[in-house]
Amino acid sequence: MSTDPGDLRRAFGTFATGVTIVTARSVTGQDVGLTVNSFSSVSLDPPMVLWSLAKTSGNRATFMETDSFAVHILAQEQADLAAIFAQRGVDKFAGLELDRGIEQVPLLDNCSARFQCKTVFRFDGGDHDILGGEIVAYEHFERPPLVFLSGRYAIAMEHPEEGPAAEDQEPFATSTLMSLQYLVAKAHYQCQLALRPELARADLTEVEFYLLAVVAMTSPCTVDYLLRRVETSGAEVSKVNIDRLVNRGFLVRQSAAREDLRITIEGGKILMRLAAVRKTIESDALKDFSLTEIGVFKQMLRRVVQRTMPAEHSLA
Repeated sequence: MSTDPGDLRRAFGTFATGVTIVTARSVTGQDVGLTVNSFSSVSLDPPMVLWSLAKTSGNRATFMETDSFAVHILAQEQADLAAIFAQRGVDKFAGLELDRGIEQVPLLDNCSARFQCKTVFRFDGGDHDILGGEIVAYEHFERPPLVFLSGRYAIAMEHPEEGPAAEDQEPFATSTLMSLQYLVAKAHYQCQLALRPELARADLTEVEFYLLAVVAMTSPCTVDYLLRRVETSGAEVSKVNIDRLVNRGFLVRQSAAREDLRITIEGGKILMRLAAVRKTIESDALKDFSLTEIGVFKQMLRRVVQRTMPAEHSLA
């Protein structure tokens, strides 16, 4: 068996845990707290929890003396707070709005849950002390928890189980219908289908909508860059599309060479109107997703886009 501490730590790290901050108030009236992922429930009757504290911790004296502490299960948006309370030699409570619990223990807001506890035992656990507490009060909030896995903060999501294939479908057909190419194409088509009536009212094509959006983001924008940027989406685009937007007063050529483009006030107005419709369509399509799922979904799509980008489409 390997006895390398680093290797053992990595092995322990394969077990995903929640992330907590444990707080207390010293006998001299000082607030203390630290980030802990070695937290566990012990009993429902009586309600008890335990956690472990490194014997090298600067907060050890307080937790060995005080009779009360609070455990905060952090929400997924609180990774920065976890990082702060994992540090030494800083004012961890600076700028925080605190509630007060039993014996004036500091209570943090915006977590997934928090437990106020009376210390009921302290055991020796090698290089850690194991502290147990009986819960005297608790609060549970509807916020997804932060997770710690393999030395990094993570988020918890439902397992992406796939439903069984229909009995009358061949395996190759099921595989095709569940492929990334098919799902992305179908999702794009259905979302764009809802946008097309508004594009028709504005007498714009999808390509012209993209052209306006790119110029708005990068104005002033050269014609060459604009064409290459829109082509990376797979759309067929040409200078004819640009000329049409210029003639309608949505874009204006700035330089004598007529190669630098800016969006006009009228172009900005119509872009904002279409962008609002697009945002509504997106919100409706993702209405059953949590904010975490939406963030992860878009992050994954960006990674696929970057990984599959042909070299000739690089804008570097």
